[in-house]
Amino acid sequence: HENEKMGPAGALSLLPEPPKAPILVMNGDVLTNPSFRSLFLYHNDQKSTLTIAATEYQIEIPYGVLETQGARITGISEKPSQRFLCNAGIYVLSPEALEIMPDKIPCDMPDLVNIALEKSHSVCVFPMHEYWADVGNARDLERAEQEIRQLENSDEGFLGGAPSPRYWSRRVYRKPSRRTIARRRRQSKSIRFL
Repeated sequence: HENEKMGPAGALSLLPEPPKAPILVMNGDVLTNPSFRSLFLYHNDQKSTLTIAATEYQIEIPYGVLETQGARITGISEKPSQRFLCNAGIYVLSPEALEIMPDKIPCDMPDLVNIALEKSHSVCVFPMHEYWADVGNARDLERAEQEIRQLENSDEGFLGGAPSPRYWSRRVYRKPSRRTIARRRRQSKSIRFL
């Protein structure tokens, strides 16, 4: 029970007992259907103190973008798009993450991430490919409801659907091959982290 706003991370300092295994922390204004099993397997495989699920966000620029050096144009890109990995509001925290957290004072998750990084703990990203929506306001909630109805009527379903075993098998984390790791490294160079 909070007497004052503690923030998502700070509230964890009020747990009656520290966890003995990694725990899931998720924002309440997120609607998604990830494989939490895959997320935990990934967290453990990476030997991470804190893992942040990330969703890709793409910005389409409707104009040609000029590349310049002083007054000279050095290039032009016609209607480019930029991709970013953004915090999805879903975290896995190892018990060590709670040990480094300030005791019983307000603390948001970005604060805890920064503390972990300052103390040289392993903080990893888990790219999500499943449905994700921020439903923090009425307009976003209405849009998400429409998208969910469409997904429920599709072959893959959503939370209330009955997806095929093949659908779920694609969402179980498997340790990637060396070739996959190399490909992901090349791809990650083209993605900016916020």
